[in-house]
Amino acid sequence: MEAYYDVVENNKDIDETESDDDDDDDDESQHEFVQEHFKRKKTNTVNGRNGNPSFKIRIQESYVGSSCVAIPATFARKHLEEGPIRMNVGNRTWTVCYKTWRGSDRYRKHKLQSGWLRFRRENNLEVGDVCVFELISKFPQTMTMRLQSG
Repeated sequence: MEAYYDVVENNKDIDETESDDDDDDDDESQHEFVQEHFKRKKTNTVNGRNGNPSFKIRIQESYVGSSCVAIPATFARKHLEEGPIRMNVGNRTWTVCYKTWRGSDRYRKHKLQSGWLRFRRENNLEVGDVCVFELISKFPQTMTMRLQSG
């Protein structure tokens, strides 16, 4: 899937040089369709309040009793290193471990694990909550978490 996104990003003007005058409307609508599809697929990546790289997750039933939570692979590959991450909420800080699991680099699972269960419980995160995680420092890895209103 990532290859598809690279193609869309790098070809913002789809087939402009090969289109006939009669097909301009079709090319434009195809371009808009592809761009809209691209935007929908990237809804878990958002800009943080300060323009920092961020992502969001919706708390699922499976995350509530679990000791880990999956995070977007595209964000993790680009911005994180395996190891501890400081998670700030208000004036409190927790340590959560980021780890990858199984497979080649392209198909690895990216998770927050050790410390996630405590973090979730102490922040009263429930099914349906949408959490925005913003990377505020790469060394040491530090993120803030805020709840996004519906």
